[in-house]
Formats: sequence, C-alpha cells, structure tokens
Amino acid sequence: MKGNQSTTHEAVKDFFSMDEKELAKYGVIKSEKECNPDHGRIENRQYYLCTNLSWLENKDEWPGLKAVAMAREERTVNGKTSTDVRFFLTSLDNIELVKKSIRLHWGIENRLHWCLDMTFNEDYKRHRKDHSPENMTVMRRLALNILRQAEKPENKKQDSLSKRTIWFRENRQFRQTVLRLL
Repeated sequence: MKGNQSTTHEAVKDFFSMDEKELAKYGVIKSEKECNPDHGRIENRQYYLCTNLSWLENKDEWPGLKAVAMAREERTVNGKTSTDVRFFLTSLDNIELVKKSIRLHWGIENRLHWCLDMTFNEDYKRHRKDHSPENMTVMRRLALNILRQAEKPENKKQDSLSKRTIWFRENRQFRQTVLRLL
C-alpha cells in the first residue's frame, strides 16, 4: 500500500469538490447522467474523469496513472434518497472505459459477494480468530462454484444457489452429484 494513499485520496476528494466551472478549467469530462429504474429503486449515475493531473502533488508515486475519476450515484428506494461518491485512480483515459470498468466492478460485487451472503449468510458469520475469516471465505467460494457446476435434480423446477444448498443437505443423490465434482 502506498505511504501517501490517504493524502492522495484527500487531494482527489478535494479536487472533485470544486464547482462545475472550476472543474471545467481542468478539462474534466462529465458523462451523461444514467437513470436505471430497477428492482423497486431508481438509480442515477454520473461519472467524471480528469486527465490533467497538474494539481496532484504525489502523482509520480502511482506508476501508470493517467487520470482520476469520480462516480456519483443517487439511489431512491421507498422515497428515501441516498448518495454514494467514489473516487478512482486509473490508467484509463477514456470516460466510456472508466464507466464500463466501474460497472464491471459492481458486477463482481453482485455476482460473488451478494451470492455468498444470500447462499451462506456470509454477512452474519463471525469467524475472527487467526486466518479463520480468509479460510472460511475460500471454502464458501469453493462451495459456491461447485454448487453452480452441479446439475439440478430432475424433479426440481425452481433452481437457485440457496435451493441447491438445501438440496445438498436433504437429497442424497444431489449430494453425491456435488461431491463427485470435487
């Protein structure tokens, strides 16, 4: 981890706190606002990219750094709006590629971490001693991947990873199918 990582974070955060006119002086590119109404919520996203890094003091400590980016997301659920702002140091200098990369990152979050939580209740696990948290995470990921590969029992119509964990516990034939994949 870089020694001045928190300093860099603060500098980037301060930079993007300038008003739109000031940001324009540095050539900041702003994406069109994206609106995604889905799953009972409304999400608005906007991305900013600055390739002019003359203001960033310790940029030489980040090899390959070409730009800084910011993603601002507003989410409205049941009439309540929350805002999330994230900052990125990137070797990308194209706003469309930056947007795609940020969205892909959240795809990983949704595909893996959400599945781990829904399937294995991972957020409520309390393994804290020594290497236990890392070891259990590896085991749950392994189990998740094996469950994904297993064919569902013929007599089952609904299929989800949570259902597969139940089938594994209750259905001897499915358990043998899963164990053969090891």
